[in-house]
Amino acid sequence: IIDNNSSNYSYQRIATSSSMSSLGGIDDQNAPKKHTKSNAPKFALYCLVCVAIIWLLHELTRSKTLKLTEPLSHMAQSNGSHIDIHINYDEGLPALMDGHGAAHAHLHDQELNHLFNQINNAANGATNNDSTVTPPHTIHMDEDPNLEEKSFQSLRDNNDPNLETDSVDKTTPHDDDILQLTPNTYHAYPTGFSNPSKGVYYLAMIADMDTSSKMSKYRWRSYLQHIKLTLHDYSSKKLSHSKTKTKIRVEYEYIAPPFEYDADSVKLLGNSTVILDGYYNEKGRGMELSELLITDDRRMYAFDDRTGIVYEISQQFQAIPRHIIPEGDGNEVKGMKIEWATYKPDEGRLYIGSIGREYTNSDGSSITKLSLLWVATIDAEGRVQHHDWTDRYMKLREVTGTLFPGYLWIEAVEWSVVHGKWFILPRYVSFDRYDHFMTEHRGCNLLIVASENFENVQLVWI
Repeated sequence: IIDNNSSNYSYQRIATSSSMSSLGGIDDQNAPKKHTKSNAPKFALYCLVCVAIIWLLHELTRSKTLKLTEPLSHMAQSNGSHIDIHINYDEGLPALMDGHGAAHAHLHDQELNHLFNQINNAANGATNNDSTVTPPHTIHMDEDPNLEEKSFQSLRDNNDPNLETDSVDKTTPHDDDILQLTPNTYHAYPTGFSNPSKGVYYLAMIADMDTSSKMSKYRWRSYLQHIKLTLHDYSSKKLSHSKTKTKIRVEYEYIAPPFEYDADSVKLLGNSTVILDGYYNEKGRGMELSELLITDDRRMYAFDDRTGIVYEISQQFQAIPRHIIPEGDGNEVKGMKIEWATYKPDEGRLYIGSIGREYTNSDGSSITKLSLLWVATIDAEGRVQHHDWTDRYMKLREVTGTLFPGYLWIEAVEWSVVHGKWFILPRYVSFDRYDHFMTEHRGCNLLIVASENFENVQLVWI
């Protein structure tokens, strides 16, 4: 123990009789008196040396930030020949760094604009208002310019090695290299193979596989099939003054796409069925394509009855999402249950609809929602509008005797340019209230023909 009153050290016994006895059974009276020199002076000296080193390093490396209370031009004139400007994007305020470690101060809001102007002048080597040359400046950006690329690299390093990430095309294309997206050149689907005069028609159909469309966690699938349909042996026999019996032999074959395509990139199931893969879903379901049509400008569209997505099918059989159609008036979070679509050339619009009946509770006793009674249209410019077709659907329900609690479940509507009428094929007709199990037994052979405004409705039993 250091004796504060002298330069000598004092000594003290470090163990009592009882503690020594308990440790070694030594009697305190007979134990030798041990004296130990204290290490405290060495420790104190060591601490002083450490403090001195830390202070020295601090003085050599410190650089204090001054947040300005005076215009930058004034500070530039009064703080030597060199100014470092640090811009910290994380904190959101620029700060001036001088070589003398000036103290911190608060930055006035009204000086921000002046400060930024001076920073720009500093970066460009501009002069002051008094024509004196601004001292050399060094601009430091605390934000890492490679931060975005590092983030993507982190994703690649820490996740699935097959993870797709966005890429940035840093090249600037010439005007001649930019693809002009015009209706007549972009993804035009080949047509013109049919020959009606010889009874030859080329058709295509799309698959709605419901829950079977899911192939993996992030991929859903549908199938596109081309068909060659041939009509043979027209023969008619007059049965009476009003009835004629006509016989037609129909042949069809499944064929590969009847035009050129990239066989290396297009996937086929078997020899003819085109595989269409998609990556969008609603609650784990997608690519349940329930309708297929082609427009006058040779765009082929397919419609997902789960997500409400309208896909364009390209010549290379890519399912390209073009629109998302919500239910009802368009202010719904759920995609439309698209069951039919048709093209009306005189308007240049696609008409898109659902099953044309109300939502009910589980036993069909009460109505819960009317959004399935709306249709949507898409014009040639891609504008989407929603239309309340309740009156039109109710007209069909009146004629067929299926007003609530009965129902008319529609999944096919086509506009005929030749007849100028709507041709409607219901899937189910029921005079009783909705029943989940019985509905599957309520199919029908009914064709409904309606005038353009639905004022005249005709029933044709097939």
